Amino acid sequence: MTVTGTASVATAATTAPTDWLDVTDPSYGAVGDGAADDAPAINKALAACPSGGVVYLPAGTYAVARPLEIPSGVTLRGTHGNHLQPTLSSVQPRVDFSGQGLHATPDDVTLNPAVIRFLDKETWDYNVLPDGHSSEQRVVDISIDGSRLPGGRTFNGGTGPNSGSNTVDGIQAYGLVHSVVLQDVSITGVGGRGIATPHHTMATSGANGAYSWRGTRIVASHCGGHGFSLSMTDCTWIDLEAIGCKGSGFYVVNASNSQFIGCRAEFNEVHGLQVTGTWSSGQGAGGCSFANFSTDRNNNNGVYVDAQGTSPVLFNGLMLRRDGSYKGAGGGGFAGLKIQGATTPVVVSGVTVFPGVEDDGSGVNSPQYGVAATGAAFVSVTGGYLQAAQAPVRDGGSNTVFHVDPAVGRMFGATSAPQMAPSSP
Repeated sequence: MTVTGTASVATAATTAPTDWLDVTDPSYGAVGDGAADDAPAINKALAACPSGGVVYLPAGTYAVARPLEIPSGVTLRGTHGNHLQPTLSSVQPRVDFSGQGLHATPDDVTLNPAVIRFLDKETWDYNVLPDGHSSEQRVVDISIDGSRLPGGRTFNGGTGPNSGSNTVDGIQAYGLVHSVVLQDVSITGVGGRGIATPHHTMATSGANGAYSWRGTRIVASHCGGHGFSLSMTDCTWIDLEAIGCKGSGFYVVNASNSQFIGCRAEFNEVHGLQVTGTWSSGQGAGGCSFANFSTDRNNNNGVYVDAQGTSPVLFNGLMLRRDGSYKGAGGGGFAGLKIQGATTPVVVSGVTVFPGVEDDGSGVNSPQYGVAATGAAFVSVTGGYLQAAQAPVRDGGSNTVFHVDPAVGRMFGATSAPQMAPSSP
């Protein structure tokens, strides 16, 4: 009886769970050596994984020559997503990476290629959940390392962003993809955008857009496009960082009913955050909130709003520092917060703008302005401290409502010798 019982226990212990698939298992054959193309093995495991299951990448560098396509309800999990050591559990597009996935979309000729893709049910997703949507894909503890792509860069690969000689996105969604979860993900050195939900696909494919995503602790660094290019509603993003990207750190279109909490954008070549495009105007439209959002030394404005629509945008606790560097020249009309021709109401509760120069002491003190508005429908700023090289507040004219509370602190001039500016209603 003892022998029989022991054998039974041993058999149970060696039986692999059917909902946890290791890509290095001989059934799939990934090697994770940074050389062999592991895309076929990983995609095979993803296709075989049941809804609710996990496809697991042990520590290693998984070189891929084509996109990884994750179906509904499946988690792609590594061991460690870290932008300082991206090889701990890394998916690395090879120099011969092709954007052609296993399943073609109607917009593939215009879409950037992407390392990881989520596709809507009309395009491919056979594993849709009971609601009929492509949904509940998850990426956890994964780094995407674009350093081997043409012009790719690593986080510590020198100054400046990716050269942009490739257009590969890190993670991309096509069409209606609902309730994606991203956690502890790092995207470094791709030539396109870090995370992208291309807005134009909705018109060309006839599908609705992505919505109701959740993302926590995500880094997009040294990308050739925007760090986060997000066109989706009803989402929650916590602790996102965009650093050293060639576009804006955050490029946000129609994020109604969404919130960004504790995010930051630093040393990006355009704006730290751009709130832009056409937003909702219907009865069910909701606003978007940014809480404890910080910027530092972005080339243009720290936060730039030119969105069209009637959904309000709320900023609560902005920390905007040394933006408007303008490649070291300063000036340029840039500001910590700039609203240009926006019809969306902009409500700011608590904002600090503080100027400065480069880390090595070079460059000109910037930004030129603290808060600037031109042609805006409604801007209200209450609570804060505004210090800028030339003026803390600039009214560029043609604003319907532009109100900066008199209690907001206003300073200008050099960081080491600030001068007080007058307050006015």
